[in-house]
Parts: sequence; C-alpha cells; structure tokens
Amino acid sequence: MKQILSVEDIIRQAASSDAYSDIHPDVIRRVCEAEGRKGLKSRELVKAIRNRLHQIGGAYLPGDVDPAAFATELASLPRDLSSPEIQAFCRRKMENHASTRERLPYIENFFTEVLAGVPAVHSVIDLACGLTPLSIPWMPLAPDEEYTALDMYGRLAKSLQDFFDHTGFHGKAEAADIVSVPLENPYDVAFILKTLPCLEQQGKGLAAAMVDRVNAKMLVISYPLRTLGGSRKGLGATYEADFNRLSEGRDWQIARFEFPNELVFRVTRP
Repeated sequence: MKQILSVEDIIRQAASSDAYSDIHPDVIRRVCEAEGRKGLKSRELVKAIRNRLHQIGGAYLPGDVDPAAFATELASLPRDLSSPEIQAFCRRKMENHASTRERLPYIENFFTEVLAGVPAVHSVIDLACGLTPLSIPWMPLAPDEEYTALDMYGRLAKSLQDFFDHTGFHGKAEAADIVSVPLENPYDVAFILKTLPCLEQQGKGLAAAMVDRVNAKMLVISYPLRTLGGSRKGLGATYEADFNRLSEGRDWQIARFEFPNELVFRVTRP
C-alpha cells in the first residue's frame, strides 16, 4: 500500500533542496496549503510547491547569499555609508538580485525623486526587501532613521543585518512571511517594491490585504516594467490598471513616477 505523506512530510520534501531550504518555513507552509487545495498527489504537490517558490523568490535571487563571504568582504571596508568603498560593495551585491540590478542604472536618483518633498523619514519598513536595503547610501533618510527589512530568505536577512551592524545604521533585518507576520508597528514609510504582483500570483486579494495591514503613513509601491527576460509586453498599462483598482475607493493622495524599468506610486494616507 502506497504511503500517504503528511503535510509536514510534504513541507520537508519541498524544502529539502538547497534552492528552497533557506526560505522561511511559514512561506513554505502557506504555499503548501494553497497548492494542496488543488488536489494534487504527493509527488506532484511537492513539484508544484517548488515551482511556486521559484516564481516568488528563486527567479529573482538565482544564486545563494553566503553570509560568511558577505561578512568577510564587508569587514575590510570603511563603516561610513558615504565612502566610495562601501557604495561600490553595495552596487556589487545588488547585482545578485534581479529587482535591485534593474534599478542600479538610476539608483542615485530613484529614492531622492520618489521621496522628494516629503517630511523627514524616521522609520521605514521594507517588505519582501530583497537587497534593497543596500540602497540606503542613496536614500534621503533622517539621521535617526530606523529601518526594518523583511524577506523570506534567512541567509539574505543575516547578511543585511551584518551590513546594518557594520555601518552602525539603525536597521533590523529578519526572515519572515510578509503575508502572516504582524505589521501593527507604525512606520513613516513602507516600501512595497515590485512585490504586489508576486503576492497576487500567490492568492487573489493578497496584494490589497498587504496594503491594508501595513501601518504606514506613506506607501511606496512599485511595479516592474520589464519581465525577467527583458520584454515590456505592455506591463506598464497592466500594472497601472492593477494599481488603479487597488486605489479605487481609498482616500489616497497619489504621486506617480516612471523610471526605465519601474513604475512607482507614492501613496499618502490620511
């Protein structure tokens, strides 16, 4: 008689590959439960879970982040965020994540333009952050800024925390499932960069639920204008329509920005 795998067995199998072992278990469990509702058999279910995990993370971070190598390289550098050595290090590392790599050509202007004219930013939460916190040298933040970075990859979060500690920046990086992690603490700004389409792929309504849960006066929401393969495929019009549906009926003040690879909306809430 063929053994029927338990949910825990399926989760362990899905996470057993090196490509998925570093993902926060709450993400794997949630994806497992969602895929499990499709009635797939155990082997098909494990494959479907891994495919979904690749879509929401692995496709953007194809290589592993080695915290030991990251920390060793960082230790030899100055601690000043304005130093050319630190900024060159940040640029090199951001090349390893598709989202930040696309932003590098205009990194000097991206955050200064998007945050121009807003009150001093003292607290940020960065949801599904990837390597965006390595952009801090180019962000117009207050000297006492507190930055919370959440991502589903544990080793990535460890490396970001090492970066915060080395530079003396008031930052906290944690591995978490942003769909279920508590978000009650108040922040001046929430970065939700190229994140909502991935959430909506995981479940209809998850994007709106995320926006409603985060306790921030201002939201910086962005969408990619190119696929990972480099095609535009009308993504701008599609995602602008998605944002318009999201904002409908909400008392938002909206500023729109368009960069070569990214469509950005700065939302101020009452």
